[in-house]
Amino acid sequence: TSLRPWRRMDHACATASSSARPRLPIQPLEPMADPITINQPIARLRFPDSIEFQLDDMRFFSFEKKFDIVISLFGSFNYITEDADIIKVFKNTWDALKPDGTGLFEIWNSMPIIKIREKPVTKVSKINYKGKEIERERGFKLLTNSNKTLVEVDYNYVISKNENMTDRHIMRAFTKDEIADFITGNG
Repeated sequence: TSLRPWRRMDHACATASSSARPRLPIQPLEPMADPITINQPIARLRFPDSIEFQLDDMRFFSFEKKFDIVISLFGSFNYITEDADIIKVFKNTWDALKPDGTGLFEIWNSMPIIKIREKPVTKVSKINYKGKEIERERGFKLLTNSNKTLVEVDYNYVISKNENMTDRHIMRAFTKDEIADFITGNG
């Protein structure tokens, strides 16, 4: 018996790195163009002839064909910080799913962030890429907001010990009840 092919969408995953098995049609939705340009060749090597790339915004996408599963991993969802936009993401996701489809979201839990409040920038990984050693450092600070958990996340990239790049992101974390309210109200 063979398994039927699945239609699958990844929110913001240009490398298709969350794919459990090859030859799945995957529709990544990217918040910006560069990840597709940089990562598309990697995904093509991993899954030849099985991935369609589309630059789109997870708040506003629309497809005629429905998907078996929609996946949002690696903190992608946490960049959506406004309630109205969160509602749009869930609504569009549910609309994109087949009747028996599944939405799988990795969502940051606000409880540890509220407890820790601030973490200094420290090394979290080191890789070698095209002969260069790249160290990735990350830290965060809880921002003051009375009705939602917003976090300023700082990244520092040290490239071959002589070049630095910094990056700052504002992201949102959620309590279990808070995210449950968004889900039950929109799907």
